Amino acid sequence: GEDAVVAAADADAAATAAFSWPNDTEAGELFVVHCAPCHTDPTTMQGVYGTEAATLKLLITDGGNNIMSMPAFRDRISATEIDLITDYVVEQKGWD
Repeated sequence: GEDAVVAAADADAAATAAFSWPNDTEAGELFVVHCAPCHTDPTTMQGVYGTEAATLKLLITDGGNNIMSMPAFRDRISATEIDLITDYVVEQKGWD
């Protein structure tokens, strides 16, 4: 209902406020909505699964495989959006 919509908007606003990477692009906006609720501090993203774009894309698509695993996003966002997020993270982190 209406309370859920307000709560979601509040969560999005909080994630945007807490996140310090540029979010004025489509990729940045996608990251804020789909990633920043958990990854609020970009310095904590250390590339546990690897720092290559192909590895990151697989992680976003299929999810992680450890105790604190992130979920798979294959059924939540499009392949194009996964590519945008992948490129955004690689660029912001200075990864290859």
